[in-house]
Amino acid sequence: MNVLRWAAVITLLASTSGLAACSGEDGKSCTVRGNADGSTTITCDDGTTATIEGPSASASCTVEDNGDGTKTISCDDGTTATVRDGEPGDPGDPGAPGDPGDPGAPGDPGAPGRDLTAATAGLKMEVREVGIDTDRRPFAVMRFTDAADRPLDRDDAAITAGFTVAYLPVVDGVTQPYVNYITRDVTSMMSGDTAVQPAADSMGTWTAVDAADGVYRYAFGATLPEGYDTARTHTIGIYASRVADGVTYVANASPNFRPDGEAVTETRDIVSLEGCHNCHNDLALHGGRRRDPRLCATCHADGYADPDTGASLDFRVMIHRIHRGHSLPSVEAGTPYTIVGYRDTVHDYSEVAFPRDIRNCGTCHTGPDGARWNTNPTRAACGSCHDDISFEATIPPGMREHPGGDRPSDSECATCHEATEPALSPITETHYTKYSNPASPTVEATIMAVTNTGAAQTPVIDFQITVDGVGRDILAMPLGRFGVVVAGPTTDYRFATSFNPVMVGTLAPINAAMGQFRYTLPSTVTEIATTAGYPEAARGSWAFSLEAYVTVGTDRFPAVNPVFYAPVTDTTVVPRRHVVDISRCNNCHEHLELHGNNRTNTDGCVMCHNPNLDTGTRMPAPAAGETVRTYSMYFPNLIHRIHGNEIADQPFYGYSPSGAAADFTNIGFPGDPRDCSACHEDGTFGLPLAGPRLPSRTRIIDSTRATVETFLEQPTAAACTGCHDSPDAQAHAEIMTTATGAESCATCHAAGRTYGIDVAHARPEFE
Repeated sequence: MNVLRWAAVITLLASTSGLAACSGEDGKSCTVRGNADGSTTITCDDGTTATIEGPSASASCTVEDNGDGTKTISCDDGTTATVRDGEPGDPGDPGAPGDPGDPGAPGDPGAPGRDLTAATAGLKMEVREVGIDTDRRPFAVMRFTDAADRPLDRDDAAITAGFTVAYLPVVDGVTQPYVNYITRDVTSMMSGDTAVQPAADSMGTWTAVDAADGVYRYAFGATLPEGYDTARTHTIGIYASRVADGVTYVANASPNFRPDGEAVTETRDIVSLEGCHNCHNDLALHGGRRRDPRLCATCHADGYADPDTGASLDFRVMIHRIHRGHSLPSVEAGTPYTIVGYRDTVHDYSEVAFPRDIRNCGTCHTGPDGARWNTNPTRAACGSCHDDISFEATIPPGMREHPGGDRPSDSECATCHEATEPALSPITETHYTKYSNPASPTVEATIMAVTNTGAAQTPVIDFQITVDGVGRDILAMPLGRFGVVVAGPTTDYRFATSFNPVMVGTLAPINAAMGQFRYTLPSTVTEIATTAGYPEAARGSWAFSLEAYVTVGTDRFPAVNPVFYAPVTDTTVVPRRHVVDISRCNNCHEHLELHGNNRTNTDGCVMCHNPNLDTGTRMPAPAAGETVRTYSMYFPNLIHRIHGNEIADQPFYGYSPSGAAADFTNIGFPGDPRDCSACHEDGTFGLPLAGPRLPSRTRIIDSTRATVETFLEQPTAAACTGCHDSPDAQAHAEIMTTATGAESCATCHAAGRTYGIDVAHARPEFE
């Protein structure tokens, strides 16, 4: 049976059908409505209804009586669904009122019953049993509860679910990717080509095992083929959902079992959900209902493709290619990487950029079987990233020959590509990043003390540099880069300036063998602030930081920038507020290194990216007689804008010292932008903002870079409009700010208020 793209009629060697309760009259026409969760509801003129994962929203359907108590809904795209009429009971004649009798003594109230009205938000699913019935229909027994672990009645809670079933074949002792039992032929509406794709089962039979305790049994509508291998690992993928108060809650499970009852010994748990959450901070795909890569792998198995583009839907191929995206050899050569999905939606992954070194396979391969990436090479997996390499005898145009010649199978891959040396091309070594290579150096910089920081004094910095734990004599063995950054005051930085100790000031050893040195700056605190243009900043407390890296070949290995706070006019040092934890950045970025590998610590980033920093000195000057507005480089605005492109409306650019533009407009955040805690320390993003803060500055500049007009955006607005940058949002922020700069944001947006951040950024579907 052929069905149009993503229609959900299930086929299994022969067509199957499921049953759903409804009633209807013969020959009536039906309408089709697509639902938000990807399912489709068919409603017929006689009142017959059925909700399934299909057909095409543009299909026309009718309902026919089969004469056996069932009816069949047939659609012109080939979709069919069989439903059964319910049998209404005889209401009978009303009886005469009985004698009320004596009231009697009160009885024992007994144990309290289950209060279905008390069920709260959320959905949890415990899989208690899976297997294959004697009629070869897979089944699963599940217990459904809410977020408070209270049982859910499946009908009352309107829980729906989809099911997949697949097995793991073994070839020459190696566990292969899943093979789906349930497939469908999908025909492209654009090209007319047909491809086999996996499908799910949702029209089987539900049975209440213990409705009061939320326990139900689902038997598939699909039947496994005769002679299926009972000794192989089978996996049933389950994605259940319910809607409560307008929020869709989801639960996934992928239990393994062997139909012969023996223990499971063959698994393929290569990618873990925890690994995905390093970046995706709650994976949610296909309408948010698929959230576990183990479930994904049961459907995105070997041999399935997109009929429009021919792109493989094999999990290992698709995921590798998506994450390499813009740096795929084929994309760099001019061929976009696209997949056409449900309802002919085109997904273009050609601009996706992996936020780490793409060679870092261990980022995602964190499951129990994750080590397979370097012990079981295959043409499909390796060729997905290296997609310009052909393993065939005849090389297609635009591709290059595999250096080892044609390989018609995977059986010889490990001959050259063992995990480690002395293999001819060891996988581990060829995928070394500069940090995973054991030979890579570790550089550490420590500020031991900062003295002489009074307004009229010249600051002195005592520090230590080590490489692999050994003190570095930076006079005898200079670093690839060594610099000092100074910024102040810490209440909110007004300026930052840097010094090269080799060129200015005095650099002298304290203990060169231990890598300990003393650097005396060339100017007093007041002179530094005045030269920077902010003489009023010679007060409060200041921050001092170091930049240091060594070079090995073409790679730079930086130290994490140490930041040391010292008083200027304060009697007790006041550190700058700590908002972003670099370890949270590195969940995605592995080792955040910016500006030529010099800046590696967000506490150092904010020193330069202060409220007064804009692009005025770097962006190209406008033509004579014209003006241009600068972009704010204030850290909250900058980082929110870079990571908030799914929300933002306006273009946003940064500029290098040479004036080259960096377009941040198309950068995508792989996580949920509502989740401020992905980057922020706890308690640092509520309103009102803590501490005194300066407004961020942008300007109108002319062809000589002279300032024509200055605009000041108050601190809360500067942070929030980094993501919410529409003209309406910016106008709202301006209207709610007084002429003296007082912001009223917390009145509506503080926690607990009607439009509080805790409400606007709430993610109840993940809680």
